[in-house]
Amino acid sequence: MADQIEHRFPGHGAREIYERLVAQLGSVAREYGLKLDTDDAGLKGRVHRKGMVDVQFAALEEKLSAQLDFGMLMPKSIREKVRSELEKRLGGLFA
Repeated sequence: MADQIEHRFPGHGAREIYERLVAQLGSVAREYGLKLDTDDAGLKGRVHRKGMVDVQFAALEEKLSAQLDFGMLMPKSIREKVRSELEKRLGGLFA
């Protein structure tokens, strides 16, 4: 089950968005025991844990998109909590 999240950050470039996102996701990955893979040249990456969650993200111009894919056994309540937490953190990247 995959969800798509997109955020626009007018006035901010893709590199700036990507760098802030990677810093934010680094702390999230450590906190929840997730693996963070980054592609600095392509401005994209992935935060994942086998069988639980797989979030792929990319920054392009002033837009950030993320695709969330949850394991089949992940309860809906946890999916919604993860999605809302991600939305909150993305909204606060430049706050």
